[in-house]
Amino acid sequence: MANIKHAVQLKLGVSTEHLDSFLQRIRGEIFSELNDKEGLRRAYLLRSPEGDFNLLTFWNDKSAGDSYWASDHGRKSVESLRELLQSEPSLTEYAVELHEVNARELPLPETARESIRKASRAASSNSKKKGRSNLNRAARGKKKEKTKVRNDKSRRPKSRR
Repeated sequence: MANIKHAVQLKLGVSTEHLDSFLQRIRGEIFSELNDKEGLRRAYLLRSPEGDFNLLTFWNDKSAGDSYWASDHGRKSVESLRELLQSEPSLTEYAVELHEVNARELPLPETARESIRKASRAASSNSKKKGRSNLNRAARGKKKEKTKVRNDKSRRPKSRR
């Protein structure tokens, strides 16, 4: 996968009385729609100490970012937020000159996928084994109870008639 080449910053001055509605709309509509867009690599909603928000999106290339923000969906996203803002939104584009991830801490994508598959299979297998072993334990417990009852009967003194 290629490095991220393009970033878009959308500055959003949200009025305090609309903060909850703004966050709900971002989570429910904007981010779910962004996740379906081809070429999107990352999306972050950042809040400054002063309460201003920045929606940062990172794209494979400029054309992917431009195609979203210039599309009907991109324009409608901004328009749906406008009533919650105290100032006009401002969009700034950036060319990403350097993209670095702390790779020492992260496994390679294919390695990570394989680790997840193995862990999922192991968890599934363990839960099946636990289910069988719990059944086996329960069955052994019943056998022990029956044996104990039999042993108790054999220990009783025989009645004299």
